[in-house]
Amino acid sequence: MANFEGESCSKCGKAFQPNDSIVVCPDCGAPYHRECIKEMKECVYHAQHGTDQAYKPKAERDKEQFEKERQRVDGRGELRCSRCGTMNPADGLFCEVCGTPLKKQIDAQYEQNQNTGANRQTGPWQSYGQNEQPYHSIPYNPFTTPFGGLNPDEEIQGIPVKDLAIYLGQNSHYFIPRFKQMQEKNSNTWNWAACLLEQYYLLFRRINWLGILMFIASLLISVPGLCSYYDAFRQMYSPDAQPVFNSNTLLFASSVFSFISVGLRVFMGMFTNRIYMNQVFKDIRKIKQQYGETPEYHSMLLKNGSVSIKGVVIILCVTVALSILSTFLILFFML
Repeated sequence: MANFEGESCSKCGKAFQPNDSIVVCPDCGAPYHRECIKEMKECVYHAQHGTDQAYKPKAERDKEQFEKERQRVDGRGELRCSRCGTMNPADGLFCEVCGTPLKKQIDAQYEQNQNTGANRQTGPWQSYGQNEQPYHSIPYNPFTTPFGGLNPDEEIQGIPVKDLAIYLGQNSHYFIPRFKQMQEKNSNTWNWAACLLEQYYLLFRRINWLGILMFIASLLISVPGLCSYYDAFRQMYSPDAQPVFNSNTLLFASSVFSFISVGLRVFMGMFTNRIYMNQVFKDIRKIKQQYGETPEYHSMLLKNGSVSIKGVVIILCVTVALSILSTFLILFFML
C-alpha cells in the first residue's frame, strides 16, 4: 500500500488506507480495493489501454511533472532546486548549495514499483503489499536550512544570500544569520569552535594567514614548556646535572605565556566570525568583478570557498613532526 500513498481506488474513488488490500490491473497498473475488483469483469480503463488516456502510476505522473519543471527555466537557463530554491545550471546534477539531486530519482523508484508488482500476482491481478517504499519529494521552501532562515535573494552588504551560501558551503546556515547580525548591529558574535580549535579551525575555514600566525604563536608559547622538559629529562638521566635554564625565569615565562594563550583564545572566539565575514565578502566581490554573471561565477565561488580538510591535515602533520623532532633534539643534547 505504501506505493499508493495519495492514490485512490479506480472504481470507488476512495483514498487508500494503510491496511487496505490492493490489487492492480496487469495491463495498465490501475489500483483497486480487493473488494471492488470482485464486482468487476474488466479494468475501468480497458477501453483506454494502449493510449495516452490510460491510467498512469503516481511515479510516472511525478516523472512527467518533473520533466515539465526541468523545462521551466529562467532567462539565465538555470534550474531551481526543489529543496532550497537555489538556481543551478540547467545541466547540473546536484544543487550547488544543499547537494539535493536536481533530477529526481523517479526512474529508479518507478522501475522498482513495476518489478515488485510483476512478481506478486493474484490470478489476473497483481497484488501490492506494504514493504515497498514510496518516493517522497521535498517541497520547495525558499527559507530552508542552507540560508539560515533568510530569503535567498536578500542581500548582505550588496551580496545575495544565495551567493554567500554557495561560497560558505558547510555550515552556511550558521554564518549567514551571524553575518546579517554583525552588519545590522555592528557587534561581534562568539565562535566556540574558533576559541577551542584555534589554528585548526582557521585553516579549516580557509583563513590561512591568521591560521599560520596562530600556529607560529602556539609554537612560541610552547618554548618555556620545552625548556622545562629538557631540564627535567636531564635530571632524570643524570641526577647530578645542573639545570640549563633558570627555573624562576621559566616559571615566570610559563605564567605569562599561559595568560597570552588564554587571551588569544578569547580573541579568536570574539573576532573570528568578523574576520571571516570580511574575507568572505572581499573574495566574493573579487570573483564577481572578474567573472560577472557568467556560468563560471558560481563554479569559482565553490572552488575558492567552502572548507579545506587539506589545510587541517597539513598542520596536524607539521605539529606531529615538530613534536617528534623536539623529542629527538632533547634526547640528542642530553647525551
